[in-house]
Amino acid sequence: MEDRLERRLGNYQLTRLLARGGFAEVYLGQHIYLKNQAAIKVLQTRLSGNDMESFLNEARTVVNLIHPNIVRVLEFGVEGDTPFLVMDYAPNGSLRQCYPKGVQLPLSSVKAYVKQAASALQYAHDQKLIHRDIKPENMLLGGNNELLISDFGIAVFAHSSLSESTQQVVGTVAYMAPEQVQGKPRPASDQYALAIVAYEWLCGERPFHGNLTEIATQQMFTDPLPLREKVPDIPPAVERAIMTALAKDPRQRYSTILDFANALECASQSIPRPTQPTLDQKSPMLSKTLVVGSNDSSKAVTHSSRTRKEQVTVDSPAWKTGRKLFAVEGIKKHQVFYVVLGVLLYTLSNNFVMLIHLPPVHGNELLWILPTLVIPVAFGIIYGFWAGLVTGGLGYFLGSYISIVIRSNSVPSSSIGFLTLSALPLPWYFHLGFLSTGSIAGLATIITKGRYQSIQNIAVAESFSVIGILSGFFIVFNNFWPHLYHNESLLIDFTHIALPNMMLVLILLPLILTIQSLFNKDK
Repeated sequence: MEDRLERRLGNYQLTRLLARGGFAEVYLGQHIYLKNQAAIKVLQTRLSGNDMESFLNEARTVVNLIHPNIVRVLEFGVEGDTPFLVMDYAPNGSLRQCYPKGVQLPLSSVKAYVKQAASALQYAHDQKLIHRDIKPENMLLGGNNELLISDFGIAVFAHSSLSESTQQVVGTVAYMAPEQVQGKPRPASDQYALAIVAYEWLCGERPFHGNLTEIATQQMFTDPLPLREKVPDIPPAVERAIMTALAKDPRQRYSTILDFANALECASQSIPRPTQPTLDQKSPMLSKTLVVGSNDSSKAVTHSSRTRKEQVTVDSPAWKTGRKLFAVEGIKKHQVFYVVLGVLLYTLSNNFVMLIHLPPVHGNELLWILPTLVIPVAFGIIYGFWAGLVTGGLGYFLGSYISIVIRSNSVPSSSIGFLTLSALPLPWYFHLGFLSTGSIAGLATIITKGRYQSIQNIAVAESFSVIGILSGFFIVFNNFWPHLYHNESLLIDFTHIALPNMMLVLILLPLILTIQSLFNKDK
């Protein structure tokens, strides 16, 4: 490794090596005229041609980022073919140094750090800039212990310019969103990474483990273990906020990273009790250091340290005495469009099949097949309880009403009727049956979070769809209401109605969910 001590880069004299990481070295430098200190990050790469222009473009973008929670870049340049940046000196190290792996933070601290990080990242997103490498190593502490985000853009440039070891890459992949693993980063990718950091701080470990390939695969297809399994006292609202930001589909996360921080802040009404020896009622040492904000191999040099006591308040939240067995999430803003689309599709398709329906001859209905029933079931399974409720209930009502209005008094005859009895008056329990079918199927999202990349989640979806169809069937057909035809029995209704429709949905649903998952991956 080249020794750069006592060398001059730009207007700064390098006086001491502060840290050495996977792609850069950080020196303490002193301005030769002003005598003020700064951190000089020297990239361990040689630039030429297009690489030089890429570095300068990245640096010009970063130098214009002025925010109280972003490490300020004061100057940049290229000495020979060696690129370097001059940055504000962050004397108290990184959050990885302050809170090593395995340490849990109190919820109040996590909330505060996430709020500051989100403020900085939202500012960058508004400037059309994505960080792409959010992790504790890239979160520094300033002179007043304020959080400072480092390595905007430059880390990404360096990663693409160097040959890194698998161990170094794993440190980044561990916080990488599924779409970024596929090479399609977006602002929501930073939200996902920040949620991984918050998850790690709350329970003391990251959600995914293994080698590079294993972690990347888990990021793509495996849901994180619920936080309550590792921190039983965590408020459910806090867990929901974290898990929403960790959605595999970026469209199912919060609209902005600041919305995530606000949701976490609102959910943080109590501080969970640490369940393992972590802080020992002391904060980690605050060191006068600067850490290379890149991979897990980053190191730091400490030249003075101090400790401070941190009081952790432990509340006894009221929800502990009456914890709900499950909670049904409402329709999020971005899902309203899909609910409206589901109602429209179900209304039109229901109306069409009702218009072509032919009532039975001599009261003998041989078979009722409802292919359109898969619409409220699928929308409920993908978008949740309320989506299935509204799609099934409102779609069936509108389709029935429109078909009856159109048909008026025209009713043909046949031996086989399809879909439903539009020629007959529609009793209230018919509507209740279709309403319950979609809503009960929608309860699958409590387990699957609306993601169906795995066979296990598809099986869960099919199980809830069967339960939903059976529930709707027994609401409409039972011994409490008058039977529709003479000599009709519940067994005949089951074999002619419930059974064929369950089989149809079980065939169509995996196809729909597979297409939906592939579409989400492409997006």
